[in-house]
Amino acid sequence: LPKQSQEKDHGYYFYDEYKIYENKSGDCSFDNILACQYIQNRTFLYIMAGRFGFGSEMNQLLIGFAYSVATKRRFLIDSRHWNYGRFEDYFQLIRSKFILDEWKNHTLKFLEEYDTENDHVPHLKTTREGAQVVKFWRAGGNIDRIRVKQKETPIMSITIKRKVAHYLWRYMTRETYETIKSSISNAGMLDYFNSNKLFYACHIRKGDKLRKEASDIPLNRYIQAIERLAKNQGMNITNFSVFVAGDNQELVHNLKELKPQWTFLSFHYQNSTKLGHFQDKFN
Repeated sequence: LPKQSQEKDHGYYFYDEYKIYENKSGDCSFDNILACQYIQNRTFLYIMAGRFGFGSEMNQLLIGFAYSVATKRRFLIDSRHWNYGRFEDYFQLIRSKFILDEWKNHTLKFLEEYDTENDHVPHLKTTREGAQVVKFWRAGGNIDRIRVKQKETPIMSITIKRKVAHYLWRYMTRETYETIKSSISNAGMLDYFNSNKLFYACHIRKGDKLRKEASDIPLNRYIQAIERLAKNQGMNITNFSVFVAGDNQELVHNLKELKPQWTFLSFHYQNSTKLGHFQDKFN
C-alpha cells in the first residue's frame, strides 16, 4: 500500500499524491499499472453492458483491466450503455485518464478467443453482450494458462484483481471525496467517522434483483458474523457501532430490533419502485 500522508483532513487520511503518480514513465506491469495508462499505440476498450448488476460488472471490468495490463495496452472505458448514466459520472471522474477521445479515431476490432491473434491487433475492444463474452473469458483463460506455466499469477486471480482494484480505488478516492463527505455529513455521522473508533460495516442486499439468484440470508446471520469478528479481535460486543448499506429501508429497523444495544448507522434511504439493477436507487 502507498504511504499515507501524515496530515488528516476532516477525519480522512489522504494518500500522498506523489505516491499515486510515481513511475509513470516505467515499464507497464501489475506493479506499475499507471505506466500502462500512458501507452498510446495499443489500447483495450471495455464497453460496459446495460443489463448486468453492479458487482458482476465490476468483477468483469477488473478482469478486462487486468487483461490490458497483461497485454501491455492502455485501458479505456465506454459506459454509454450502462444502466446508470456513465461510469465516469457515477464515480465523479472529472479528471479521469481512462475516458479519452483518442480511441474514437481508431478502428477497433473485437477480441478473439486466441490471444496469438489478438496480439497483432493494436486496438481491441470487448463487451459482455452476445458471443463476445465467451471469447473474452477464453482469451483471458489462454493468458492464464501461459502465465501459470511461467509460474506467474493468473490475471483472473484475486491477487491480480486486487492490484487493479487498488489502483482504481486510489484514483477514485481523490475524485469521490466530496461526494462521500457530503453523504456522511447529511446522515449525521461525521462525529463517528472523526472519532477514530473501530466499527463494523455490512452490505445487505434484499430486493435488487430481477429474479432470485440465491436465497436470502437471515439478518441474525449478519449479527453473528459481526460478533465473531469482534470476539476474535478481543472487543466488547455489548455496545458498538455498525454501519449498514443496503437496498431496503426496513433493514436498520429490523437490525435494531435484533440488537437494541448496538448503534446502527446508515445513509438516507432512497425509495424506489423500480426492479432490477438501477444503481442510483441504492444507498
